Amino acid sequence: MGVTLEFWAKENPGDQPNLTVILGLFPRLKTRLSFPLEALNSQRMFLDRTPGKLKTVVFGNKVAIEEVDRFAIGTMKYFKDHKLEISNLHLSDVEPDYPLPDVKLVDELGQLDDREWPGKTKSVDELKTWLRKEAAKSDDIALFDNRSKYGGWLEKRFDSTGYFRAEHDGKRWWLVDPDGYAFLSIGLDCISPGVPGRVDGIKKLYNWLPDEDGIYKEAWSKGDRGEYFDFAIANLIRVFGEAWWDEWAKITRRRLIEWGFNTVGNWSSLKFIRYAKLPYVWPLRDFPDTTKKVFRDFPDVFSQEYKNNAEKFAEQLKEFEGDPYMIGYFLRNEPQWAFIHDLNIAEELLENEEDLVSKEVLIKFLSTRYDGDIEKFNRAWNLALHSFGELRKGVKRASKLSKKASEDLNEFSRMMIKAYVEIPSVACKRVDPHHMNLGMRYAYIANENLLAGYENFDVFSINC
Repeated sequence: MGVTLEFWAKENPGDQPNLTVILGLFPRLKTRLSFPLEALNSQRMFLDRTPGKLKTVVFGNKVAIEEVDRFAIGTMKYFKDHKLEISNLHLSDVEPDYPLPDVKLVDELGQLDDREWPGKTKSVDELKTWLRKEAAKSDDIALFDNRSKYGGWLEKRFDSTGYFRAEHDGKRWWLVDPDGYAFLSIGLDCISPGVPGRVDGIKKLYNWLPDEDGIYKEAWSKGDRGEYFDFAIANLIRVFGEAWWDEWAKITRRRLIEWGFNTVGNWSSLKFIRYAKLPYVWPLRDFPDTTKKVFRDFPDVFSQEYKNNAEKFAEQLKEFEGDPYMIGYFLRNEPQWAFIHDLNIAEELLENEEDLVSKEVLIKFLSTRYDGDIEKFNRAWNLALHSFGELRKGVKRASKLSKKASEDLNEFSRMMIKAYVEIPSVACKRVDPHHMNLGMRYAYIANENLLAGYENFDVFSINC
């Protein structure tokens, strides 16, 4: 279930809130929720999890606490009736603790304990029988019937270059495999033995969790945010012992080919990629950042720090040098700043009170545009500044000052987004001129300015 918090600013009389927060809950589990009011600034899209609560997502534009006119508590829409009971609603100046009832939600196999569904595994013995039957199937399978060695379409041929690429045939764009055949990539994301789940703070909800240093130690992991356990890996260890990874890889490769997949998708195990010898895409890690941000995860793109970090970022591509199975790489996934509809990133830059290189570039851009004449600028923007340098102090909601202010900031936003895309893209092509740049995997086009810098991509990717 998703609990929603909605906030309206005084200037907004409409039905659509300025900011919406969704807090994920376990069904039928009494849980204490909290929401820090500082998160109204919308600088963080995802808030930390607390015991009994799942992901918390912040959508929309920031609202200053003094501007909040009304708010609403509700639930997300569902396909069937549901009920939410709220008690002890209050404001506090300290974060509460998060008690949980003494109930068990997860069985020893990692399944929801109090629900039944078709295909639910009833016992460890049933699990062992089924997995051993899968492992006994032959993995001597033709890679692709009536396809090239990479899974390309034999009836349409282009020049071969030894790498995947894109080509226009006069009517449409095609992906082309290393041998020159037209290629329709059909892939599956997240191909790995399991998915770890956080258990710190909620261990009492599990019927079974093994010792961390026993035979199941490979199912345990620690991250920046907490402690994790992976039931899928634990179940493989139960059945195959120390040979669990090899058996999983054999089963998984065979299944992918039987099901018609020809691509190992994003966030998959590199060890499996090397084992499978199938075409694949790769998500680059640690997209270049800067110490000071413009808004959310949008960096100070005109700073030397961003350029230096982009050079370091590109170095990771050396690991894939000469690999014909690599279709290409994604620079990153779903930038959080890009989720907000009609976000004017230059307006956020101007409002930001940090000492940012990009703000100095914006001030120079405006000064040049208005011939260094502050009075000419003031008339266009409906301001009363004594110098362009006063813009360093910050201006709130500057795009609302005048039509000209909105146009200027929108143009500079495109310049910022182009730099955001172009600087790491050029660095990556310098290190790896052969593999394709598959773009940012934008969640959606929340603003047409997200198209800025597209010429640096071999493929413009949007998550659907």
